[in-house]
Amino acid sequence: MQGHSFKTICETGKEPRGWQQEAYYRYWMHMSHHDNPGHVGIRTKEHKLIYYYGADYKGGNRTPPAWELYALIKDRFETVNQYDNPEYAAVVSDLKYRLAALRKRIGDDGRDFPETEKVVQAFWDYDEENRKEAVEISHQFLARRLDFLKNSPKKKTPPKTKPLPNKK
Repeated sequence: MQGHSFKTICETGKEPRGWQQEAYYRYWMHMSHHDNPGHVGIRTKEHKLIYYYGADYKGGNRTPPAWELYALIKDRFETVNQYDNPEYAAVVSDLKYRLAALRKRIGDDGRDFPETEKVVQAFWDYDEENRKEAVEISHQFLARRLDFLKNSPKKKTPPKTKPLPNKK
């Protein structure tokens, strides 16, 4: 984890000059744990922009790509996705630019996983064509899930346990 102590900010309530104004994060373990798709994001004091690019290390195991934007001051529980709200178009544009710059600055530029990066870049603009493809990927993902459920072994009921003997 990179960063600097913010103890003095907590004590004084003042940020030092040049204090970083955003944080970058990436979840790499696409669908490996907790069924979470791979994503990248940027968080500022006021907003959080998340890009679910939906691919594993090799660009496979696709899940639907999608973008989410939350206005954290108005919506602290992150319940309303503002990505398609025209009032937030400038925020989306700014945060996408900053997200791309952060990725480049820290070295997360896709060179280590080029097939995944192709997927990241393919849906970055998220135009109408991308959205139609995302719907198709969603249908394919659902079909794979349903097929898995249909073909997975039935769960057995847990064995009954014997009651513990009474101690006298």
